[in-house]
Amino acid sequence: MLYVDTFRAGYHESEHRVWGCRVDPTGTVVDEISPGDAGRRIFLRSAAKPFQAAPAIAAGVLERFGLVDRHLAVAVGSHCGTEPHVTLVREILAAAGLDDSAVTPGDDGQGGPLQHQCSGNHALALAWCAAESWPTANYLDADHPVQLAMNAAVSAATGEAIGDGLDLAPDNCGMTSHRVTLRAMAVAYGRLASNWPGLAGLARVAHAMRSHPDLVRRRGEVDTELMCADGSVVAKVGAEAAIGIGTRDGSGIAVRTGDGAPRTWSPAGVAVSDRWLGEGRRRSLDPLRRPPLFDAKGAVIGHIEARWSD
Repeated sequence: MLYVDTFRAGYHESEHRVWGCRVDPTGTVVDEISPGDAGRRIFLRSAAKPFQAAPAIAAGVLERFGLVDRHLAVAVGSHCGTEPHVTLVREILAAAGLDDSAVTPGDDGQGGPLQHQCSGNHALALAWCAAESWPTANYLDADHPVQLAMNAAVSAATGEAIGDGLDLAPDNCGMTSHRVTLRAMAVAYGRLASNWPGLAGLARVAHAMRSHPDLVRRRGEVDTELMCADGSVVAKVGAEAAIGIGTRDGSGIAVRTGDGAPRTWSPAGVAVSDRWLGEGRRRSLDPLRRPPLFDAKGAVIGHIEARWSD
């Protein structure tokens, strides 16, 4: 079993249970954190973004509007609302002939719709709508062509059929969220990282993520840092403390903290990576193995760390 513990002034305060599994290039489960984890069902949330983007890339949206891999990286990311991220989102919209108001994910506390961590995901979907002459005002409707096409891509990547292994529900930003097993998530990330030919456009998505990990999220975040530490890895977090990791040989990992606490992302993701990918020697990940716990004034009052327990 794997736990993430919090300590306040050196005293143990709380623990979070972590689930996870690893699959080999054939999709066979070769490791589980605890027995049965591979069959646990979770929502991919933003971990679905690389697969949602693939069909737009296959349709030639980047070439149609003169966009490049930096735009793709922010479109598959969960960015932190910084100016470089927002500028790229605006460029996607402008290239497609759309204004800022076209993006409608709401406000996640980062400053507004354009600063929303999912605005790149929305902007690419809107650009695809513009390229196909689909309506843009209702692009978040469940039966809109862009939503149906993105759902089909997630289904292909995970190997789960919609309504028979893959369940759909609204995400917080208005996009569709996808419920699958951890095994299916791990399979999808193995495919993402290995130039799997079963989903056109996926290889370019992986290339953009590896080339611009700082645009997928930002430095200091676990998915960005895993990709910076190892150029063969592709990684992406999803809300409720999920993370998918894929390697170039087609192996995939899916991790999710049971209670969804986002503070567990880094220590849990690195702990599993250390054990299953042999990255314990990568000192650049040390700050994520034992992140500090801060009070409201920014003073360090404790720390967080992962713990394996037999």
